[in-house]
Amino acid sequence: MNHSTSKAKMIAITQSLYRMDDTTDVCDGLVEAYARYKLGDVKVRHRFLKKLACLVITKLGHELRCDPSTWVIATPATTELALDFADLLQMLLKSDTQIPVQIVGPDPCPGSDYTDCSQQQRDSIVSSFYDFKADLTGRRLLIIDDLINTGTALAELSRRLVESGVLLSKVYPFAFVRADFKAPQREAQLVRSVINRMTLDEILSILADPGHYLTSATMLKYLSGRTRNELTAIAAALPLNSLGKLQLGLTRYYGGHAIPEHMHLLLQGPTEQQLLRGAR
Repeated sequence: MNHSTSKAKMIAITQSLYRMDDTTDVCDGLVEAYARYKLGDVKVRHRFLKKLACLVITKLGHELRCDPSTWVIATPATTELALDFADLLQMLLKSDTQIPVQIVGPDPCPGSDYTDCSQQQRDSIVSSFYDFKADLTGRRLLIIDDLINTGTALAELSRRLVESGVLLSKVYPFAFVRADFKAPQREAQLVRSVINRMTLDEILSILADPGHYLTSATMLKYLSGRTRNELTAIAAALPLNSLGKLQLGLTRYYGGHAIPEHMHLLLQGPTEQQLLRGAR
């Protein structure tokens, strides 16, 4: 790897499950599934992870089985994604040795979502991701991400590796979805169109089971665009443990920043009906 590694080249060597480009229709099952993943649907997330692990094994299974200790998994997405992928890969490989996960930077919480940012904003956000603390010399790096879009994250990863003096054996980027980097807003537009036509019941079906929901930036952005009446209905319909998980994610997402006034409806205490449901 060297400084001249371009975004286009990094995208070209990325293996992905699906391709989302100008030929992708908004009604495509891929867009529907990816939208639910972005909203925090754990069931869809697990399906994506399992399919990606199978793809990695198909491409690199022999090398992974021979000496898993020479590999390292990194991700520009949340660390949890890489940890879950490593567990799944170890199970499918039936290996006693787990591939170590290298945390490449601050873990976005509850998930970085910069699909609507300008290229300059993307570069600024991504440049803060990478901080290599472990010695990766001679290792083979497996990069796991949910989306390869403009190639910004991969190109920045390449640059930071060179600057840190790491001599990697090889780099293998994999992703759930590979978008058309020449039209970087296409993926965001497709996902947004699916989310905008989802009913309140469909949103509640994702939020209602805390065991099958991960707090996501996309879901919180969706909720911030709802009316007071809609947020009241959502808060009243959720079971106690689901509401608690949503409230925790909301406070973590906004951190020290002011939470939009109407979103405070989601931070209010449980209703009498929720208390009754929780006591059963």
